[in-house]
Amino acid sequence: MTLKATRGPATKMWQRLIQPPIRCLNRVFFEPEELHRAEIDGPDVNKLHRVVLKSSDKRAIHIREILKINGAELKKEFRVGVVGGNMGHARLSLPEFGNHFEDEIEHRNESQDLVLDLDIQEPVQSSLEHPSSISLLLAAPRPKRMRHLLSILAQLGVREVAVTNACRVEKAFLNGGILTRSSAIRELLLEGLSQQAYDTDLPEISICSRLKPFVEDELGPHCDRFSHKLLLHPPFDESVESLATLKLENNCEARDVLLAIGPEGGWVDFELKLFQEAGFKCVHMGPRILRTDVAVVAAISLVRAALSR
Repeated sequence: MTLKATRGPATKMWQRLIQPPIRCLNRVFFEPEELHRAEIDGPDVNKLHRVVLKSSDKRAIHIREILKINGAELKKEFRVGVVGGNMGHARLSLPEFGNHFEDEIEHRNESQDLVLDLDIQEPVQSSLEHPSSISLLLAAPRPKRMRHLLSILAQLGVREVAVTNACRVEKAFLNGGILTRSSAIRELLLEGLSQQAYDTDLPEISICSRLKPFVEDELGPHCDRFSHKLLLHPPFDESVESLATLKLENNCEARDVLLAIGPEGGWVDFELKLFQEAGFKCVHMGPRILRTDVAVVAAISLVRAALSR
Protein backbone atom coordinates (compact mmCIF):
# COMPACT_ATOMS: atom_id res chain seq x y z
CA MET A 1 0.00 0.00 0.00
CA THR A 2 1.35 3.42 -0.94
CA LEU A 3 0.72 6.34 1.34
CA LYS A 4 0.08 9.64 -0.40
CA ALA A 5 0.92 12.98 1.16
CA THR A 6 -2.11 15.09 1.89
CA ARG A 7 -2.60 18.66 3.03
CA GLY A 8 -5.74 18.20 5.02
CA PRO A 9 -6.53 19.43 8.56
CA ALA A 10 -4.40 16.72 10.15
CA THR A 11 -1.36 17.75 8.14
CA LYS A 12 -1.82 21.42 9.06
CA MET A 13 -2.18 20.51 12.71
CA TRP A 14 1.06 18.51 12.57
CA GLN A 15 2.85 21.46 10.99
CA ARG A 16 1.70 23.72 13.81
CA LEU A 17 3.05 21.24 16.33
CA ILE A 18 6.51 20.91 14.79
CA GLN A 19 6.99 24.57 13.89
CA PRO A 20 7.86 26.99 16.72
CA PRO A 21 5.20 29.67 17.24
CA ILE A 22 5.93 33.18 16.01
CA ARG A 23 5.44 35.47 18.97
CA CYS A 24 4.01 38.92 18.48
CA LEU A 25 6.64 41.58 19.21
CA ASN A 26 5.77 45.12 20.22
CA ARG A 27 9.24 46.26 19.20
CA VAL A 28 11.88 44.57 17.04
CA PHE A 29 15.33 44.74 18.63
CA PHE A 30 18.80 44.78 17.12
CA GLU A 31 22.24 44.36 18.61
CA PRO A 32 24.49 47.45 18.25
CA GLU A 33 26.95 45.54 16.05
CA GLU A 34 24.18 44.80 13.53
CA LEU A 35 23.78 48.48 12.70
CA HIS A 36 25.60 50.21 9.85
CA ARG A 37 25.45 53.84 8.91
CA ALA A 38 23.33 54.20 5.79
CA GLU A 39 25.12 56.17 3.08
CA ILE A 40 22.22 58.05 1.54
CA ASP A 41 21.45 61.43 0.12
CA GLY A 42 18.85 63.71 1.61
CA PRO A 43 17.88 65.38 4.90
CA ASP A 44 18.00 62.12 6.88
CA VAL A 45 21.60 61.35 6.02
CA ASN A 46 22.79 61.52 9.64
CA LYS A 47 19.84 59.71 11.16
CA LEU A 48 19.40 56.42 9.35
CA HIS A 49 21.14 53.13 9.96
CA ARG A 50 20.79 50.04 7.83
CA VAL A 51 20.38 46.40 8.80
CA VAL A 52 20.25 43.27 6.64
CA LEU A 53 18.23 40.39 8.09
CA LYS A 54 18.51 36.87 6.73
CA SER A 55 15.21 35.45 5.60
CA SER A 56 15.43 32.74 8.28
CA ASP A 57 15.90 35.28 11.09
CA LYS A 58 12.97 35.21 13.53
CA ARG A 59 12.69 38.98 13.26
CA ALA A 60 12.42 38.81 9.47
CA ILE A 61 9.71 36.16 9.78
CA HIS A 62 7.86 38.37 12.25
CA ILE A 63 8.06 41.39 9.94
CA ARG A 64 6.73 39.40 6.98
CA GLU A 65 4.14 37.15 8.61
CA ILE A 66 2.89 39.13 11.62
CA LEU A 67 3.39 42.74 10.58
CA LYS A 68 2.53 41.84 6.96
CA ILE A 69 5.24 44.12 5.56
CA ASN A 70 6.61 43.21 2.14
CA GLY A 71 8.18 44.83 -0.87
CA ALA A 72 4.93 46.53 -1.83
CA GLU A 73 4.80 48.45 1.46
CA LEU A 74 8.11 50.29 1.54
CA LYS A 75 6.72 53.24 3.49
CA LYS A 76 5.02 51.24 6.25
CA GLU A 77 6.93 51.73 9.51
CA PHE A 78 7.24 49.56 12.61
CA ARG A 79 8.83 50.08 16.03
CA VAL A 80 12.44 49.08 16.64
CA GLY A 81 15.08 49.45 19.33
CA VAL A 82 18.78 48.93 19.88
CA VAL A 83 19.77 46.85 22.92
CA GLY A 84 21.08 49.29 25.50
CA GLY A 85 20.46 52.23 23.15
CA ASN A 86 17.73 54.32 21.55
CA MET A 87 14.34 53.43 20.15
CA GLY A 88 12.70 54.48 16.92
CA HIS A 89 11.09 53.23 13.73
CA ALA A 90 12.17 51.22 10.69
CA ARG A 91 10.92 50.47 7.20
CA LEU A 92 12.03 48.40 4.26
CA SER A 93 14.92 50.00 2.40
CA LEU A 94 14.04 52.19 -0.57
CA PRO A 95 16.01 51.34 -3.72
CA GLU A 96 17.17 54.91 -4.23
CA PHE A 97 18.86 55.06 -0.85
CA GLY A 98 22.34 54.62 -2.26
CA ASN A 99 24.71 51.73 -2.80
CA HIS A 100 26.48 51.16 0.49
CA PHE A 101 24.78 47.80 0.73
CA GLU A 102 24.70 47.00 -2.99
CA ASP A 103 26.61 43.77 -2.49
CA GLU A 104 24.17 42.49 0.12
CA ILE A 105 21.15 43.52 -1.95
CA GLU A 106 22.47 42.10 -5.22
CA HIS A 107 23.32 38.76 -3.67
CA ARG A 108 19.98 38.24 -2.00
CA ASN A 109 18.58 34.93 -3.09
CA GLU A 110 15.00 33.98 -3.79
CA SER A 111 14.25 33.76 -0.07
CA GLN A 112 14.43 37.59 0.06
CA ASP A 113 16.61 38.76 2.92
CA LEU A 114 15.25 42.00 4.36
CA VAL A 115 17.13 45.29 4.11
CA LEU A 116 15.84 47.77 6.70
CA ASP A 117 16.44 51.46 7.28
CA LEU A 118 16.29 52.44 10.96
CA ASP A 119 15.62 55.88 12.42
CA ILE A 120 16.65 55.41 16.07
CA GLN A 121 16.86 58.93 17.47
CA GLU A 122 14.15 58.45 20.11
CA PRO A 123 15.66 58.24 23.63
CA VAL A 124 14.41 55.63 26.06
CA GLN A 125 11.43 56.81 28.08
CA SER A 126 12.70 57.72 31.54
CA SER A 127 10.24 60.34 32.73
CA LEU A 128 8.54 58.25 35.38
CA GLU A 129 6.97 60.20 38.21
CA HIS A 130 9.13 58.35 40.74
CA PRO A 131 11.96 56.65 38.86
CA SER A 132 13.38 53.65 40.67
CA SER A 133 14.86 50.30 39.88
CA ILE A 134 14.27 46.86 41.35
CA SER A 135 16.88 44.13 41.62
CA LEU A 136 16.30 40.52 42.64
CA LEU A 137 18.18 38.02 44.73
CA LEU A 138 16.48 34.85 43.60
CA ALA A 139 16.89 31.34 44.99
CA ALA A 140 17.28 29.16 41.90
CA PRO A 141 13.93 27.66 40.87
CA ARG A 142 13.49 24.55 38.77
CA PRO A 143 15.12 24.92 35.32
CA LYS A 144 11.76 24.92 33.54
CA ARG A 145 10.50 27.65 35.87
CA MET A 146 13.70 29.66 35.43
CA ARG A 147 13.37 29.50 31.67
CA HIS A 148 9.85 30.87 31.91
CA LEU A 149 10.96 33.60 34.32
CA LEU A 150 13.68 35.14 32.14
CA SER A 151 11.24 36.65 29.66
CA ILE A 152 9.04 37.88 32.52
CA LEU A 153 11.98 39.60 34.27
CA ALA A 154 12.77 41.56 31.12
CA GLN A 155 9.11 42.54 30.69
CA LEU A 156 8.95 43.79 34.29
CA GLY A 157 12.03 45.97 33.84
CA VAL A 158 14.13 44.33 36.55
CA ARG A 159 17.65 45.79 36.57
CA GLU A 160 19.74 42.96 38.07
CA VAL A 161 19.06 39.36 39.01
CA ALA A 162 21.44 37.36 41.18
CA VAL A 163 20.44 33.68 41.10
CA THR A 164 21.74 31.87 44.16
CA ASN A 165 21.62 28.60 46.01
CA ALA A 166 19.80 28.00 49.29
CA CYS A 167 19.29 25.15 51.71
CA ARG A 168 16.09 24.14 49.94
CA VAL A 169 17.52 24.47 46.42
CA GLU A 170 18.79 21.38 44.65
CA LYS A 171 22.31 21.73 43.26
CA ALA A 172 21.10 20.71 39.80
CA PHE A 173 18.88 23.80 39.66
CA LEU A 174 21.90 26.09 39.76
CA ASN A 175 24.43 24.02 37.87
CA GLY A 176 22.30 22.78 34.99
CA GLY A 177 19.59 23.76 32.57
CA ILE A 178 19.17 27.25 31.18
CA LEU A 179 21.54 28.91 33.68
CA THR A 180 24.54 27.25 32.03
CA ARG A 181 23.77 28.64 28.54
CA SER A 182 24.41 32.37 28.35
CA SER A 183 23.26 32.63 24.72
CA ALA A 184 19.91 31.03 25.57
CA ILE A 185 19.51 33.38 28.56
CA ARG A 186 20.09 36.42 26.35
CA GLU A 187 17.64 35.16 23.73
CA LEU A 188 14.86 34.77 26.31
CA LEU A 189 15.59 38.18 27.83
CA LEU A 190 15.42 39.76 24.38
CA GLU A 191 12.10 38.02 23.77
CA GLY A 192 10.68 39.59 26.92
CA LEU A 193 12.14 43.00 26.08
CA SER A 194 10.60 42.87 22.61
CA GLN A 195 7.17 42.12 24.03
CA GLN A 196 7.01 44.99 26.52
CA ALA A 197 8.22 47.78 24.16
CA TYR A 198 9.09 50.27 26.91
CA ASP A 199 12.85 50.40 27.29
CA THR A 200 15.96 48.86 25.76
CA ASP A 201 17.98 47.62 28.75
CA LEU A 202 18.33 43.92 29.45
CA PRO A 203 18.47 42.68 33.06
CA GLU A 204 21.93 41.66 34.20
CA ILE A 205 21.93 37.99 35.24
CA SER A 206 24.60 36.65 37.59
CA ILE A 207 25.06 33.28 39.32
CA CYS A 208 26.05 33.13 43.00
CA SER A 209 26.92 29.60 44.02
CA ARG A 210 27.50 30.47 47.72
CA LEU A 211 24.80 32.46 49.46
CA LYS A 212 26.49 33.23 52.80
CA PRO A 213 29.67 34.96 51.54
CA PHE A 214 27.70 36.80 48.87
CA VAL A 215 25.26 38.28 51.39
CA GLU A 216 27.97 39.09 53.93
CA ASP A 217 30.48 40.58 51.49
CA GLU A 218 28.23 42.25 48.91
CA LEU A 219 24.97 43.03 50.69
CA GLY A 220 25.91 43.65 54.31
CA PRO A 221 25.21 46.80 56.36
CA HIS A 222 28.09 48.57 54.57
CA CYS A 223 26.29 48.21 51.22
CA ASP A 224 24.81 51.56 50.16
CA ARG A 225 23.68 50.56 46.67
CA PHE A 226 20.10 50.01 47.77
CA SER A 227 17.81 52.28 49.70
CA HIS A 228 15.60 49.32 50.64
CA LYS A 229 16.47 45.64 51.10
CA LEU A 230 13.44 43.39 51.43
CA LEU A 231 13.29 39.70 52.30
CA LEU A 232 10.17 37.87 51.13
CA HIS A 233 9.10 35.03 53.42
CA PRO A 234 5.81 33.46 54.62
CA PRO A 235 4.62 35.17 57.84
CA PHE A 236 6.02 33.57 60.97
CA ASP A 237 4.87 36.14 63.55
CA GLU A 238 2.90 39.38 63.81
CA SER A 239 6.01 41.54 63.47
CA VAL A 240 6.39 40.68 59.78
CA GLU A 241 4.78 43.40 57.68
CA SER A 242 2.66 42.67 54.64
CA LEU A 243 4.12 43.79 51.34
CA ALA A 244 0.61 44.88 50.31
CA THR A 245 0.54 47.61 52.99
CA LEU A 246 4.24 48.47 53.07
CA LYS A 247 5.24 52.11 52.56
CA LEU A 248 8.70 52.79 51.23
CA GLU A 249 10.29 56.20 51.66
CA ASN A 250 10.84 57.84 48.32
CA ASN A 251 12.46 61.10 49.30
CA CYS A 252 16.03 59.93 48.88
CA GLU A 253 18.09 60.08 45.71
CA ALA A 254 18.96 56.39 45.67
CA ARG A 255 15.64 54.58 45.46
CA ASP A 256 16.90 51.22 44.28
CA VAL A 257 15.18 48.24 45.90
CA LEU A 258 16.66 44.79 46.39
CA LEU A 259 14.09 42.03 46.81
CA ALA A 260 15.20 38.59 48.04
CA ILE A 261 12.83 35.78 47.02
CA GLY A 262 13.55 32.32 48.34
CA PRO A 263 12.61 28.78 47.32
CA GLU A 264 8.95 27.78 47.21
CA GLY A 265 9.43 26.24 50.66
CA GLY A 266 10.81 29.51 52.04
CA TRP A 267 14.14 30.39 53.63
CA VAL A 268 15.42 28.33 56.58
CA ASP A 269 16.17 29.89 59.99
CA PHE A 270 19.91 30.22 59.29
CA GLU A 271 19.23 32.12 56.07
CA LEU A 272 16.66 34.38 57.74
CA LYS A 273 19.22 35.35 60.39
CA LEU A 274 21.87 35.91 57.71
CA PHE A 275 19.63 38.33 55.81
CA GLN A 276 18.46 40.16 58.92
CA GLU A 277 22.05 40.73 60.04
CA ALA A 278 22.72 42.19 56.58
CA GLY A 279 19.97 44.76 57.09
CA PHE A 280 17.09 43.13 55.20
CA LYS A 281 13.50 43.85 56.28
CA CYS A 282 11.31 40.76 56.32
CA VAL A 283 7.97 41.08 54.48
CA HIS A 284 5.28 38.66 53.37
CA MET A 285 2.44 38.29 50.84
CA GLY A 286 0.10 36.19 52.96
CA PRO A 287 0.06 32.54 54.04
CA ARG A 288 -0.24 31.01 50.57
CA ILE A 289 2.80 29.24 49.14
CA LEU A 290 3.30 30.56 45.62
CA ARG A 291 5.32 29.22 42.74
CA THR A 292 8.45 31.26 42.12
CA ASP A 293 7.25 32.79 38.85
CA VAL A 294 3.95 33.85 40.45
CA ALA A 295 5.71 35.22 43.55
CA VAL A 296 8.13 37.28 41.43
CA VAL A 297 5.36 39.00 39.44
CA ALA A 298 3.22 39.66 42.54
CA ALA A 299 6.13 40.92 44.66
CA ILE A 300 7.51 43.29 42.03
CA SER A 301 4.04 44.72 41.43
CA LEU A 302 3.55 45.32 45.15
CA VAL A 303 6.99 46.92 45.51
CA ARG A 304 6.26 49.33 42.65
CA ALA A 305 2.95 50.20 44.30
CA ALA A 306 4.72 50.77 47.64
CA LEU A 307 7.21 53.13 45.98
CA SER A 308 4.41 55.20 44.49
CA ARG A 309 2.46 55.67 47.72
